[in-house]
Amino acid sequence: MVFKPKLRVKVVANIFLQFSLGTDLLQFVKEFKYLGHMITDNFTDDADIQREVRNPFVKTNILRR
Repeated sequence: MVFKPKLRVKVVANIFLQFSLGTDLLQFVKEFKYLGHMITDNFTDDADIQREVRNPFVKTNILRR
């Protein structure tokens, strides 16, 4: 995952070359789940908090059915 710098003056390049692992090309993503925690490119955990808040509702609906 490539993180954008907080200060625009520290931007080295706007476009990065495609990375590869063996013959597979790696994708650029805005968020990634690592060890059960969502990591985003803007350094916030809002996506992870929303996922955790939504989780009990999903489990309750499953039990209710």
